[in-house]
Amino acid sequence: MRLWLLLLFLFVCPAYASEPAVDALPPELVRLRDDGRLTVRALWAWKLVPASTATTAMELRTMGLDLIGADRAQLAAWVREAEEGTAAFSPAQREVLSGLLAMMDSGNAAAPADMQPADASAAAAPPAPDAVPAVSDAVDAVPAVPDMAAAAPPVPDTVAAAPPASEVAGSAPQLPDAVEAAPSVPGGASGPAMYRGGAARTGVSEASGPAGPAAVLWKLKVGGGTCTAPVVLDGLACFGSVDGHLYAVDVAAGALKWKFFAEDWVDQPPAMAGGTVFFGNVVGDRSGDRHLFALDAATGSEKWRFKSLYYGVNSSPAMVDGAICFGAGKHVYSADPQTGDAKWGFEASDTVGTPAVSDGTAFFAHANRLTAVNLGSEAEKWTFRAGANITTCPAVSDGLVVFGSDDFNIYAVDVQTGVEKWKFGTGLIHHPAAVHDGVVYAVSADNLHALDAATGAVKWTVNTQRAHLKAPVVDGDALMLAAGNFLLRLDRASGQESWRFEAGGEITSPALSGGVAYFWSEDGHLYAVR
Repeated sequence: MRLWLLLLFLFVCPAYASEPAVDALPPELVRLRDDGRLTVRALWAWKLVPASTATTAMELRTMGLDLIGADRAQLAAWVREAEEGTAAFSPAQREVLSGLLAMMDSGNAAAPADMQPADASAAAAPPAPDAVPAVSDAVDAVPAVPDMAAAAPPVPDTVAAAPPASEVAGSAPQLPDAVEAAPSVPGGASGPAMYRGGAARTGVSEASGPAGPAAVLWKLKVGGGTCTAPVVLDGLACFGSVDGHLYAVDVAAGALKWKFFAEDWVDQPPAMAGGTVFFGNVVGDRSGDRHLFALDAATGSEKWRFKSLYYGVNSSPAMVDGAICFGAGKHVYSADPQTGDAKWGFEASDTVGTPAVSDGTAFFAHANRLTAVNLGSEAEKWTFRAGANITTCPAVSDGLVVFGSDDFNIYAVDVQTGVEKWKFGTGLIHHPAAVHDGVVYAVSADNLHALDAATGAVKWTVNTQRAHLKAPVVDGDALMLAAGNFLLRLDRASGQESWRFEAGGEITSPALSGGVAYFWSEDGHLYAVR
């Protein structure tokens, strides 16, 4: 009798028998969602995201977008922009964004296919991003290079200790297996080397790049995942990777000199000065602590580390006036480059981006705000509010602070007052502008614009057919521009292309030194192009 009733119930009410649970999220995440506080970071902590999220997060960070900190509203906005064609997301990136949105709505992991709730018995750390496949052309001339974290000297009591060598051993990706012999490379600038050419982040290179036509000087297989743009000084090219390492390459030999395991993602370019490399790590797919590190440039050994809050050091450091300025979590710090001791700190309203420093003032973005703070006094000078999140680090030049926002505008504000001088409407802006000789060179998804710095009027525009442009670099009378797989050299006055070089994958913005352009490509190589 009971069996008959059960069969009748299943026949008459099949929906009740087959309908899945309405909400598959854990109760803790449901509460966060109901309070409007659910982010991708929370899903990550519960191991509910696909392995591809790590790679996508790194890719979006290079576009100025914080996937890990995104909530449902931000994900929905990105998905909508992708559908409308106003955002240059790849199909794989769109799939991850849609899947995360579905996970936030109901815990349903049906899209994409690899987004399945993690087994409760899985290891505590989230899945690591896919490593770049190894290349088979081995070269015997490249010696084994040890992880320098294991060789770090004792750290002062005021600073967190370096990880034991046993934790570092075995964590490094395969060493480079494809190196071409390279002739000696002339030296470049001898001063500090920083992202965007200096502390003001103008994008102007003190050293020159190739006049062209360009050809490969050497290329080196290095890195176990997406890497940052390199910084070059005194014959050494340094850059970070999502695999948790900072790499140092001898540019004369085209060979890896050393690598340092930083325990979590290194997703912003380092700074180099006085024989020291400064860089930070952020929350990624590993369980390590987050710090700003100082390493000996010659050996890769650790000098000191400055402990950050949970979010990590989400900026590229600036060296100025005997101090190092950087953003970590919701704070901007100035620290002694010799000891790592903090000189001062300023708390912002949200996660702080890469600061620009000029004339004793630090300029930095946090959410939709750009704030100017007097260095050393922690005194706020002014704050400017854009219509949406500010997506680029500022560039400071000729009395202006220039930056881009998710409200589709490039802004120029007065450096002293923060009052808007002009704004220029374009597509999504994910990379910093270059400013030189009264001209702003800014990229949107597929356009490079040359704008009059005084008025914002258009001088010329080059359309690159959605080539995923990176931040332009001023090289004398030319612009060096990463556009998808290509490095372009353009005339600054007209925007006319003089030559292009094609790499094996999408490339980073280049660093220039001694007539050579250095950049990392998604084919897994660091290129030197002359």
